[in-house]
Amino acid sequence: MKKETKTAKPKSGEQMSKESRTRVEQATVRLVEKGGRGVLVPGEFILTATHCIDWSGTGGMVLGDVYTAEIETASGVKFRLGAVACDPVSDIAVLGELDNQQCPDDAEAFEQWREQIEPVPLSTLELEVRQSCPIFIFTHRREWL
Repeated sequence: MKKETKTAKPKSGEQMSKESRTRVEQATVRLVEKGGRGVLVPGEFILTATHCIDWSGTGGMVLGDVYTAEIETASGVKFRLGAVACDPVSDIAVLGELDNQQCPDDAEAFEQWREQIEPVPLSTLELEVRQSCPIFIFTHRREWL
């Protein structure tokens, strides 16, 4: 007699959506100075909007200027990160860990937080012109659109 194996039921779109939303909420941080939001992505970076951070568009980053942003996680942990890249045209900024010799407490707090949080994957999906792509946005009011 053959033993039957049970296979797991595929999750409904709604369940997967709730899981995805929870993961995004856990990986979302608040930028304290300007009240913007960012999200942890693979590579141990926070992806946010350039207009949400204080930085100078005069080329200081190339010359070694360090621009920091104070971050607060959903659980209330605070630390500072540095601007790694800023593009004012596409309004995208990438924040990363500060030098752990100069800012050991911030580096330690960021490391402990990101070890507990699963980063939100980035998509490399190529869309055709006029092809729709559903997206969900987690707003600064902690609401989903």
